[in-house]
Amino acid sequence: TYRKTVVNGIISEEIFFAYHEEDDGWWSYYDKQIVYNEDGSYTVFRYDENDELLSEESFDANGNKQ
Repeated sequence: TYRKTVVNGIISEEIFFAYHEEDDGWWSYYDKQIVYNEDGSYTVFRYDENDELLSEESFDANGNKQ
């Protein structure tokens, strides 16, 4: 599942959901979140099924890792 947030015609955030199954059923969680800045740079956050942050990477507007 995917969700995109647009503010004034510009993407400000994208969220990619994943699903996890346990004995009590299924639930969704943020798998990857991308937060965009006004200058075109962005940060990618990755999470596990317990909503714990696994990694955080920042990129400039050209996609170069900072």
